[in-house]
Amino acid sequence: MLQSTVKNVMSLGSAGTVLYGLHSFYNSVVRRASGTDIKVGCFVQQATAENEVVMASGKAITKPIVGVVVKDKLINSNVNTDIVKDGSDITVMNEGTILIETTNSSAAQGKYVFLKDSDGSLAFGDTAVLADHTFTGFIVEIGNSNTGKSV
Repeated sequence: MLQSTVKNVMSLGSAGTVLYGLHSFYNSVVRRASGTDIKVGCFVQQATAENEVVMASGKAITKPIVGVVVKDKLINSNVNTDIVKDGSDITVMNEGTILIETTNSSAAQGKYVFLKDSDGSLAFGDTAVLADHTFTGFIVEIGNSNTGKSV
């Protein structure tokens, strides 16, 4: 889900928040963070070691996209965190509805979400194939307010 405004009935969230109110189904996997640049709410790609992931958003895409890092609570804590330390276990959502923030005005409803192979920047297209880009497996459900779509 990519958005800058929301329906009155939907509470605002932060990047990496699973949106249960809009869609109750989601699927996630547990992976280990490899590197210190992984952030909640960003796409990650498969690392060289099995069950490890590295940052994809803002990085060159060389491996398959695993999903989006979900905001988790610390063990024995009520505090949500965006901090992802190298070697820590993280939850990666690969199916469902999640909030991802972008200023890209082409994030319109129904567009396919891509990462540019050379630099991992977000892009959007009308089909599941876009030259020099990797499909993330996600589609925009609610787009930015400047797309002309009602949100």
